[in-house]
Amino acid sequence: MKPTSRPGPGYAKWATAILFGAFCLFGSIGFAQDRNAPYHSLLEQDRTIVESLSMYPDDILKSVLVTAQYPDALTKISQLQNSTQIEFLELVQIYAPKDQEALYELARYPGVIHALVKDGKMSKAELKEWVPTLPEEIQAEAKRIGRKRFDALSQIDQMNANIDIALDELVRRYPREVQGALYDMVGLPEIMEVLTSNMTFAVNLGAAYRDDPAWTASYLKQVAVEVAEAQASELADFQAQLAADPEAYREMQQAARQYAKDQGEQYDYNKYQNMDFSPEVNVRVYHHYSYWYGYPYWFSTPYWRPMPWYMHAGFVWGPGGNMVFFGLPSAWYMHWQYRYYPYRYAHLNAHYYRHYQRHPHSQTRFHRSVRNEVVQNPNVPVNRPGRPIGPETNRPTHGNQSPSTRPPSTQRPARDIQPPTQRPTVTPARPSVPSNRPATPTVRPAPTTRPSMPTPTQRPVTTPSNRGGLSHTDWAPSAVNLWVWFAPSD
Repeated sequence: MKPTSRPGPGYAKWATAILFGAFCLFGSIGFAQDRNAPYHSLLEQDRTIVESLSMYPDDILKSVLVTAQYPDALTKISQLQNSTQIEFLELVQIYAPKDQEALYELARYPGVIHALVKDGKMSKAELKEWVPTLPEEIQAEAKRIGRKRFDALSQIDQMNANIDIALDELVRRYPREVQGALYDMVGLPEIMEVLTSNMTFAVNLGAAYRDDPAWTASYLKQVAVEVAEAQASELADFQAQLAADPEAYREMQQAARQYAKDQGEQYDYNKYQNMDFSPEVNVRVYHHYSYWYGYPYWFSTPYWRPMPWYMHAGFVWGPGGNMVFFGLPSAWYMHWQYRYYPYRYAHLNAHYYRHYQRHPHSQTRFHRSVRNEVVQNPNVPVNRPGRPIGPETNRPTHGNQSPSTRPPSTQRPARDIQPPTQRPTVTPARPSVPSNRPATPTVRPAPTTRPSMPTPTQRPVTTPSNRGGLSHTDWAPSAVNLWVWFAPSD
């Protein structure tokens, strides 16, 4: 029998090198996972915020991650915003509610205000000629108060200039990349509000990105994939269940018409039925309310970007008069329906409730709205589709006036913002008579005198929110709603 040959010393070195390489490879993966486990645990505690942020495009998400590494900058910008918001409130609150509303709307377009006042007050003829060049949604306000409230508009223009100077002075202390990210965040107030209202989350996110940028980016992309898949599946089921219930299908159309009417919008069925639904991407710019002045103080829920009715209803009219869905109804839309018409759409209520039961683990704002507005609301008939069980005592009664865009006619009530975020609350200088105004944006009749409101004497206090998603989060981009994007005010 031949003796078995033994491996030489070269074989031993080769085998040792392979084993060492394998150890290093798998050991490094395990070490990276162990090292990032604390960050993963911390971020998962704010899963709803993470899901909302993860759906933004990469360039915006990069700005979020860069900004989160500088909580001191977030704090300073938030303090500047608090002071400018008080200044704006002191300016507008002396005017009639309709003029307050117009000033908030025009403040969304600082470039328009500057053009309106830079050469002095326009004559009636000049104003009439100039107004048609403006965005259609603010032409009426510009025509009505362009001369009437010229002094207030001039003050707002000066405030805008002062804010620009203060912001430039603040951000120039940081590296160039951080400066760009901070300017981006000011142009996205719904994100800025989340970061400044949830500073612990912002610090954790910034620390994770600073320590391991690749892992943080990979984690957010994985969350985005999970959210996109869940949203697509849930929307498909929503459509299928609605198609199987003709009464609910009809009531959803009726509710959308009523919402458009209450918002003072055109609901032209033929217009949307004849639209060209090509595979090209449609981009429409929606100017947000100024981050520095906030959205109108009489809004009871965060609402940074006014949207047309179909963005809230979640569908448009397609070829043949069919409903083309691109998302679930917004939380703002749900709040409107159950504040003003809790009994009218019984079959639709039942459809919402069934969807809620079929997706018990959903984290969408729609799901939370159904829980708050339907499941926990004894006045909503979810188990009795058919004839309403009571009168509509809360429906708006002021014609086509928007129930969400009328300031109160007496005094400014304390803000009552629902989680996940809360707007600043202004403390009055003296006790005021408690308001009977319900916690919802409502239509108010025009007052006969200007509103009398306490003058704020201290900086508003931002109360940390409960864990939650974006303040306008219905409008965080989603897998089925990327054809609409936002742009900062000019």
